[in-house]
Amino acid sequence: GYVLFDCVIPTREARHQRLYVFRDGCDTPDALRAGPFYRFYYCLDMVHARDPRPVDPSCDCALCAGYSRAYLHHLFKLGDSQALRLATAHNLRFYQRLMSLLRNER
Repeated sequence: GYVLFDCVIPTREARHQRLYVFRDGCDTPDALRAGPFYRFYYCLDMVHARDPRPVDPSCDCALCAGYSRAYLHHLFKLGDSQALRLATAHNLRFYQRLMSLLRNER
C-alpha cells in the first residue's frame, strides 16, 4: 500500500539538481488520472539564474516558502550543501503531497 512510502528517488534526484513540481492545476486527486501530473525542475538551467520566483508557488516546503529559484541556482553553482538540503526537503514534500492526494482519492 501507500500508507508508508520508502524510496531513494527524492534524495537522489535532489543530489542531481532535479526537483519534482506539480504541473499547473494538477495538485488535485482528479488531475492525477488525467495524464502527466508533474514535471522536473532543473536547478542549474541558466533561465533560473535571475528568477525571483519560488520553485513551486503551490508548495509550502522550506525552499519554496523562503528562497528563490535564483538563490537555489546560486547555491548549486557554489556547491553549497544547503542546496542539497533545500532540494531534498522540497522533493520529500512533493512526495508527501502526492501520497496525501492518493490517500484522499479512495
